[in-house]
Amino acid sequence: MHVRRASVEDSPALARARASLIGETPTGPWLNTLEQHIATEISDRRMAAFLIDAHHGDHVVSCALGTIQQGLPGPGYDGQYGYVHLVWTLSEYRCRGYGRAVTTALLRWLEEQGCPLVTLNTSTAAADLYLSLGFTPNDKAMRWVRRRAKV
Repeated sequence: MHVRRASVEDSPALARARASLIGETPTGPWLNTLEQHIATEISDRRMAAFLIDAHHGDHVVSCALGTIQQGLPGPGYDGQYGYVHLVWTLSEYRCRGYGRAVTTALLRWLEEQGCPLVTLNTSTAAADLYLSLGFTPNDKAMRWVRRRAKV
């Protein structure tokens, strides 16, 4: 298995992985917007992704994508932290250590960028992977989602 850092040219594959993860059809204007966003952020070096290609190298089978975020500084902390947006592995490639490999590469990059803290949201199914990588649960987190107007 070879983990490589994603380039701007990988933006469409990363967008399709995100669509797969959230259960959306990988078509439509939102996908183009996502591809453009990923390409811009990777170019600006505030985002990085690491991936594994299929053996014949024509498609991505696993990836992890994260960003450097800027929060409020505090005592002994400049406010910079990492956020893992996406860890995805094609179903037929799961249980081979690919998710661990791409996530470890992403965490190493975030650490090299000076992020002393990394956060993510996870499913119950993936929680053991993140616990084994040193993540700890945080039961203080909550979120608010704007309701869409009924049409």
